[in-house]
Amino acid sequence: MKKLVALPIIFSLIFMSVAFSQEEPPENLFGCTPEDTLTQCIMKVGRLILRILMVLALIFAAIMIAWGGITFILQPDKQADARKKIVLAAVGLVIAFVAWALALLIKRFVLTGQA
Repeated sequence: MKKLVALPIIFSLIFMSVAFSQEEPPENLFGCTPEDTLTQCIMKVGRLILRILMVLALIFAAIMIAWGGITFILQPDKQADARKKIVLAAVGLVIAFVAWALALLIKRFVLTGQA
């Protein structure tokens, strides 16, 4: 039941920036124009997907770290589980940033032909 209550709150926080955005939506899908090559358009779509995934990873890691911290403070008998949650959230965040860095490296290699 607690999860069902938390889901609308999480989704409202995620999509609040979209609802209150002051920018005009792009004229073309994902910002691709007819002048763009297929590679450029694929990179734009990939960049958009990567941004969304990074935001979701950051939000999820922050929630897990906060949840682990609150559990660590309020429930002394579950400190080992709380510590495990915090460590796993931090490891997940590091993995997300490494994946982001690799994606940027691949993008640079594909677009310019050099690393």
